[in-house]
Formats: sequence, C-alpha cells, structure tokens
Amino acid sequence: MLNSALRITKSFRLHYRWFSDSRIQTEIVKIFSESRTVFDLTFGDGHHSRLLLQDGDRRVLALDKDTNAANIYKTMEDKNFHGFIGKFSDFPAILRENEELVELVENCGGIILDLGPSESQIMSSKGFCLEKNEPLDLRMGEAEKSAHELLEHLSMEHLIKVLKVYGGVKNAKNIATDIIEKRYLLRAPKTTDDLRNLLELCMSGLLHFQGEGGDEKIKTNLRNVFLGLRMFVNDELNQLSFALKLAHNILPKGCQVAVIVRSQKEEDHLRRLANVDSAKMSTGLFWEIQTILKTEDDADIDDYCSLLTLTKASTNNKL
Repeated sequence: MLNSALRITKSFRLHYRWFSDSRIQTEIVKIFSESRTVFDLTFGDGHHSRLLLQDGDRRVLALDKDTNAANIYKTMEDKNFHGFIGKFSDFPAILRENEELVELVENCGGIILDLGPSESQIMSSKGFCLEKNEPLDLRMGEAEKSAHELLEHLSMEHLIKVLKVYGGVKNAKNIATDIIEKRYLLRAPKTTDDLRNLLELCMSGLLHFQGEGGDEKIKTNLRNVFLGLRMFVNDELNQLSFALKLAHNILPKGCQVAVIVRSQKEEDHLRRLANVDSAKMSTGLFWEIQTILKTEDDADIDDYCSLLTLTKASTNNKL
C-alpha cells in the first residue's frame, strides 16, 4: 500500500507540477508588473526569466548554482538578460568582477527565489524523484559531497541534528541509528531505493507510525528525510539566509521578494529566517510576509507548492 502511494506515475507528477507552476508564473508577472529590473536568483530552467522579459521592457539578472544553467543562458537572446553561475553567497564577488552590474543593483525592484530542485534537476537521476531508483546524490550544484557520501561519514549526533533541524523528521534518533548500523555492516544506502526501504522498515516498527493513518505518516516522514538531506547537502539554510540579507540590503522600501516553496518545512524555514533578518534591519523596517497562492491539500498529490511575498515594509508607514 505504501509503495503504491509513493510510486505515483511520473507523468502525473510532472503534469501537476507544471499546472501549479503556470498559476505561479501568472502571479509572478503581476507581482513585478511595475518593476523594471528583477533579479531571478534561482534561474533553474528559465521559465520565470523568460516570462518577465516577454512582459514589457524589463531587465533580468539571473543567477543559478547549477553549471548546466549556462547552456540555457546561451538561448536567452535578449539584450536585457544577464546570466551568471554561482550561489547566493557568490553574488558580491560577481558584482566586483562585473562593474556594469552596479547600475542594475541600484535599480533592482524585485527578487525571485524558487527554492528546491528545478524540473530538469528532478529528471537528472540525482535522487530528487523519489518514485525512481536513482543514485543518492541530491546535489543541485557543485556541493563537495553527495548525500550518500555524507551518510557514510556523519556522526550519529550530527545525523540526528540534520534530520531534525533541516527536515523536521519524526523519530530521528531511531532512523539515524538504523542508518549508522547499515554503515557498520558496509551497507550504507547508495540509492533512493536503498534509503526508502531502510526507512520504511524502520518506521513500520515504531509506535508513532502504527494504527490509523500510519502509511501517510510514514510517507510524510520519508519525504522529510530526503528533504533534510537535500537541504544539508546543498547548504540551503545558510544560502537562504544570505539571500534575505542581500535582498534587504539592495531592495528599496516597498519592493518585494517572491519566494516559491515546495514543502511546509521549507516554508517554516523561510518564515523563521525572515523574522531573524527583520530583527537585524534598520529601526522601523521588517519583512511583511503574505501568502499569494497555495495548492489545496490533496491526498493523491505529493507536490506542495506555495508562493509567498516578502515586502520590505515600515512600521511607521504601512504600504
């Protein structure tokens, strides 16, 4: 029963993902309708950048840590497009090396952050598609170690912390114990099937996952394990924190960051980091968070998708 629930056909998943994205892209254009310069800091497959360039006279600066994005940049035949490879934390260095970008920064009216893997990365056989048996890699860019390599070396304490903090995993200690035991037996998970089978066996014997709704709890926790590992492998929390600091330094008051998240845990991380960043802003300024669009809960759909805006607002002059 659990395996059949997890192995939803790839065509259905991609159809739904594109459906939710098409609605989000419409909202993105609305959000930045008055912005003449927008930074797409998670370029991915380029869908947001293309739409913004097509919608009026607008300049787009794009950034992506996946080197494969460079090939898509070459197809962007628009003088108003500027694409670079790097992480959020690489942005200051990119500016120093490209003085012509200073004017874009000074006129930036909005930022896009589409968190998580892009469509092409999901299809890249790196373990992002849980319905397929793929290498347990989970790297979206040039991270030094894959998820498999990290599971070979993380201490019990560190692994529990990764699962709890990054993924919000239930019974993290039990799961970490089973992973470490497999490692001692020289059978550490190397593929998505290896890890999924280990997790299902571990959780099926735990009280929290038994009884009514147990299969759904297992499915949710399994996805959170993969999410936690992916976010840790790609240093996503630190990079997101840097992106928010960058946004509050370059965006004028009233301008927005549009953020797309594909899990509740990622949304929780975003809200927490935005609150932390608000506390560091100048007196009277803060990130005002608003949910623009959210997929309806559906037991037959694994994809969670939410579009939020963070507006640089003032407590003295509400926008």
